[in-house]
Amino acid sequence: MNTGAVRAASNVKPFTSTNNKANEEAAFWVARLSSDRVSTSDRIAFSNWLNQSESNIKAFDEMEATLVAMEHFSANAKADISAITSNATATPLSTEFSRDDRNPSNEEVHPNKHSVNRLLNLLSPPIFAVAAILLTVNALFPSLLQFSSPSVEFNQYTTQAGEKRELQLPDGSSVLLNTKSHIEIAYTSDERKIHLHSGEAFFDVASNPSRPFVVDIGRGSVRAVGTAFNIHVTNASSKVTVTEGTVEVKERQDATTPYPDKTLVKMDQEVSINSRGLTRVTPSHTDTSIAWMSDLIVFDNEPLSDALSELNRYMDQSIDYSHPSLKHVHVSGTFSLSSPEKTLQALMTTFDLRVKSSSSGRYLYKEVK
Repeated sequence: MNTGAVRAASNVKPFTSTNNKANEEAAFWVARLSSDRVSTSDRIAFSNWLNQSESNIKAFDEMEATLVAMEHFSANAKADISAITSNATATPLSTEFSRDDRNPSNEEVHPNKHSVNRLLNLLSPPIFAVAAILLTVNALFPSLLQFSSPSVEFNQYTTQAGEKRELQLPDGSSVLLNTKSHIEIAYTSDERKIHLHSGEAFFDVASNPSRPFVVDIGRGSVRAVGTAFNIHVTNASSKVTVTEGTVEVKERQDATTPYPDKTLVKMDQEVSINSRGLTRVTPSHTDTSIAWMSDLIVFDNEPLSDALSELNRYMDQSIDYSHPSLKHVHVSGTFSLSSPEKTLQALMTTFDLRVKSSSSGRYLYKEVK
């Protein structure tokens, strides 16, 4: 190997992160993403791992920084890579890397030039030092070869306006998706990870304390063991209502929230999380929160704008309710969701509303007498 490249590699600063597990996993993901067999599930698992904590982000950022720092010897490293990959089928990298007690199968390990190219495309513009990283990663993180990628079972589901969909999960848990919802499910042997991107879902979780059930709701997460709860995600906030057992609701950790707050929510309680963080835990109106499961919608002195916003979720063609004449109208009652348009007509009759259609859509207003 070119000695200039070796000297340059030896001058790369070690990682400053003290989280050895995060460092090892960051190094693993660099290697994993360089594989010819990297899949959509791998990328989803990587994204989930990266967003789990600031430690993971820091470790991966430092890995990228290391690659950038090594760019200045890329010409020499590129030549070395070419030589190594051209002889890969004949000679193992080293006896330490391919045959030792950390590789019990004693299989010979060879770099793959397609893997190198894949990593260059995935991580950052031409950094030929990647191969050197992969060659030295065993020395940097001695236990890396003992860390293996969790097998990921990944699925995603979407519902249309007025549609409900029940999902039976591999562990015995179930999810009922409400209208206009989007959910991703990524199960590993260690964790049951759900991401509710939008809409609403009711979760009935099979108990397994050693395998946490975690629902990512954007601004935070909900962690359960064996319980049942409803989550409604909107642009403004996410509301968690517990119908059985207890869940932990935690704010998302990021640059603006380095020390996220968390709280326990018990049966017949609810909490919301918005741009300002967690709200106070309060008693819930459970029957109201999960009325949608029975094709009903309940309003208790709600502003008409809020009621119509909720009703819009169930209609193919939404309606504009921003007219000033609707500002002081409030709604109470239980309405059917089996025919949202009929519910809209009932509201229009009750409050003497009019609808006007145009090329941009429909909007409601109240005639001033």
